[in-house]
Amino acid sequence: LMRRSRRISVVCQVYLGRTSAVCRDVSRARLGCLSGVLRISARRAYDVAPCSPSIRRVHRRGLGAAWMIDRRGGELTAARILNEWSAPQIATVLWRNGEERQSRSLARALVAARPLQSTSQLAAVLERTAPGPPKLVTKRLARVFQALRIEVNREMDELEAILAAAAGLVRPGGRLAVLSYHSLEDGRVKRLLRSGSTTGDAPPRDAYGNALSPWFPITRQPIVASNAEIELNARARSARLRVGERTAYPAQS
Repeated sequence: LMRRSRRISVVCQVYLGRTSAVCRDVSRARLGCLSGVLRISARRAYDVAPCSPSIRRVHRRGLGAAWMIDRRGGELTAARILNEWSAPQIATVLWRNGEERQSRSLARALVAARPLQSTSQLAAVLERTAPGPPKLVTKRLARVFQALRIEVNREMDELEAILAAAAGLVRPGGRLAVLSYHSLEDGRVKRLLRSGSTTGDAPPRDAYGNALSPWFPITRQPIVASNAEIELNARARSARLRVGERTAYPAQS
């Protein structure tokens, strides 16, 4: 990014659990001072956190109930969601955060299998409820674990926080670069850079019909990793990079 965009003189890397604090600190000290903000996906920040393995890695290693811990010390855990929430609530989590089409049937099966105490037990329930080819089963497991992780760590809230604050942090002409790893994140970023709002609401227009959006998308399509990079780093396969330039127009309230 620095090689391709030499206009960026300050890069702020924002990680899960620190997003809101960083935004508040910078806003109080030097509003509109940054010429660039780089936002790393919360998924990757969580994935490399030394104090708490990701749900996916714990499932592979079979580390029992360790995956149920929220590394930020919050009260919400995956165990609480699975063992205390109702089937409709669990189905909402699976659909909203994992885009799982069988969210309702999976949620009912999980409630019926209580108490759930380990990732291997959770995986067994999912495999019995929605059997299929190994590749499809693996993808379904990944969606469920993703949904639980996002809910426990409030990752979408963190993303919304930095995207909402970015227009106030970056000076006109500065750039916002966001690296996302799934469609839920990428969709919000795309809507922000195109319309100025993560909801996709149309920005106000001037008398000539020109959009008064606080961002101009530098990348109309996301930048993805090359085959050579994916061979070196398999995680880059799902990475999507979008870059927007700050305009002189104020952010939407």
